[in-house]
Amino acid sequence: MVEEQRLRAMFDSIAALDISSLVLAARSVTDSALSKMANVNVRMSPNTISDLHKAELTGRLPRTTYLAIVAHDPDTAAYAETGRGDSVKVVVHQLGDSLETWPYLALEVLDLSGWGASELYIFHEDKLVAISGIFHRYGLQLDCFTTSRNARVLSHNEVFSVGTGLSQSNTFFYELADDRVVPVYNMLASAGNVGGLGGRRWWDIWSRVEGTDPIRITYFMENMWSGADTTLPFAIDSVGLDVDLDNSYESQTDHASVTGARIWSYQAMERIPSSNASLDHLFIATHKAQLERELNSPDTLRRHAMLDWLNCVRLGRP
Repeated sequence: MVEEQRLRAMFDSIAALDISSLVLAARSVTDSALSKMANVNVRMSPNTISDLHKAELTGRLPRTTYLAIVAHDPDTAAYAETGRGDSVKVVVHQLGDSLETWPYLALEVLDLSGWGASELYIFHEDKLVAISGIFHRYGLQLDCFTTSRNARVLSHNEVFSVGTGLSQSNTFFYELADDRVVPVYNMLASAGNVGGLGGRRWWDIWSRVEGTDPIRITYFMENMWSGADTTLPFAIDSVGLDVDLDNSYESQTDHASVTGARIWSYQAMERIPSSNASLDHLFIATHKAQLERELNSPDTLRRHAMLDWLNCVRLGRP
């Protein structure tokens, strides 16, 4: 009984925490990844641009042209195919929405190690505008749309963890300008630990984009208590979020709202011993009502599962 009282007191103190700093910690790595797009704004030769357009059909870029491009990004050399020495295997994406083709090309240079990474080069007319490295695991997905003020937006998937145990992928949104690419939004696409890591709480979240001006996102969340011979579902929920991309990324406030904080409490990729506690604290602070119902449930299995999980939180374990 004394131990239960201590765990309940810990729960109450965590539930009263200010969520702002917890959310910023949860988002820190993925926000940094969103911002890693490097703007270079370098004019390329007419031959280079011509070779890019040809590569859109052939999937091959002359090695001399490839070297002229990656000279602005030395880290990309490892992505170059070693075979067929006169050319490099690439994918050229013509960017545009359903109404028009934009004056932008995206050159994707594949990492042939099999780990599912690419280097992406964004071109506007005759300029190399920006460069970014992307880990996508199963294939790069690029999407484009135009906002009500005619801003051109590019999005791509980024995978942070995959496989048995923790998994997470995000979608990053950028506004395309003539001389730069501007990060505008970081969306948690999916994350979970269902069936992995032996944790007391199994959880899963996934999102669906249902509109683009503004971006309308619906998030679906599931939680289960995991015991020796049973699982007990709780806090099965969905929330909607509208994001106005016509505001700069710095002015976005969804991450500081209760809804945004609930979403980011399902962050997966930072769930390592040093940050596990802060993410569990964020989950408690944003799901207080649901967790209180579990803690006060007449169902002994549920109450004990909750207390068992709180003890793991106290000890810093999954």
